[in-house]
Amino acid sequence: MRRVAGNGAAVEDYLTGLERLYDSFPVNQTTVSLPHEQFERVRGRRDARIVDAYAEVRNDDNEVLHVENDGAMTLPGETVDLSQHIESQVCEAVEDAAGITCSVEGIESATIAGLRDEDAPDSETCYHLILVFEASYLDGTTSEDAYWKAEPKQVASLSA
Repeated sequence: MRRVAGNGAAVEDYLTGLERLYDSFPVNQTTVSLPHEQFERVRGRRDARIVDAYAEVRNDDNEVLHVENDGAMTLPGETVDLSQHIESQVCEAVEDAAGITCSVEGIESATIAGLRDEDAPDSETCYHLILVFEASYLDGTTSEDAYWKAEPKQVASLSA
């Protein structure tokens, strides 16, 4: 029998808190199997109260900011620590990755990823939260690895 990690309730509690701070937003859920080593890294991040957060930054032409990430164009973002102000961390990630400043307006979406160890199918399911924040461009010129695109957005895949 598969054991479900206790942090599923913690993810739900955190989402409830976010819903109090922001207008409603869609919450998706997915399940992914990861190789053992990658699963252990993600599980360690969960235990440290860390989530992946991305920014969907739009300019005046309604284009979305993308940055190069391991050869793919994705939304800027990073792993953030829930014990610190999450909006500040998201804006710092955008500035570091793209060279521009932004302002967080709300949450575009949240995804609860149920992660399984593909090498140990009977092990616990680890829940990981992925947030995409709505943000507006404030100032700056994009770095050489950042581009404004009208095409659909993409977040980076789970890694380290």
